[in-house]
Amino acid sequence: MAKSNLYVGQDLIGNIYAGNQLISQVYRGSTKVYDVYYDGQVVFESSTPGNYTFTPKVKGLYQVVVVGAGGGGAAGADQSKYAGKSRASSGGSGAAVVGTWYLTKENSYSLSIGAGGNGSGHSMWVLNTGGTGGASSFANFVTCNGGTGGAAIWSERSGTHGGYGGSVQTVDGYINLIQSSNGNNGVVVNGYSGWTNGGNSVYGGYGRAGQAYCNSGGGGTSAGGSGYIQITYLRHSTGT
Repeated sequence: MAKSNLYVGQDLIGNIYAGNQLISQVYRGSTKVYDVYYDGQVVFESSTPGNYTFTPKVKGLYQVVVVGAGGGGAAGADQSKYAGKSRASSGGSGAAVVGTWYLTKENSYSLSIGAGGNGSGHSMWVLNTGGTGGASSFANFVTCNGGTGGAAIWSERSGTHGGYGGSVQTVDGYINLIQSSNGNNGVVVNGYSGWTNGGNSVYGGYGRAGQAYCNSGGGGTSAGGSGYIQITYLRHSTGT
């Protein structure tokens, strides 16, 4: 089994270098006996909703991306004679943070990736509301809230609006903050105008908003996109 420490007798070798380049792996024949990260290695990446734990094999500087999930779309229409009074609205997209953190070896960091909000029903007689996207978080350092769902009902009644972009709730403890963006708000379209196009992702297409459209059959909606977390090892560091 590969080890994250290497010894000469009882003496621990902290790091191995070739010149000024940190060596990430050492083999004895075909057997890996030493295993750390190389610079730029993606050591965690997922857009599958759920809770995770990341435990670094080596202390150092890591870039972390966190994106909240998108809210679901909403539609309000079901009869062609009311086509001009139909409404459809997209959800809001999730917030995003990108930064660098010093992480310590063998310390466990909790991660959570939010699920996209469901699309609504599409009756024109009630206010239809898409689900809110789930928050994504990295330990106690970052929380990116998901976007809210859109809301739609035919124009004779009030309450239609696009979903609201998720907010950056927490960002703390970073070495360098590269991006901190609230999500984009959704939009409303009137009548049989095709799919909405709002609540765009603020990072890499993740956490996008769900969309909606109206037609004489009532139209349709889509769920928001899931959140996302990526952790990349940048370099060895002793920290501060």
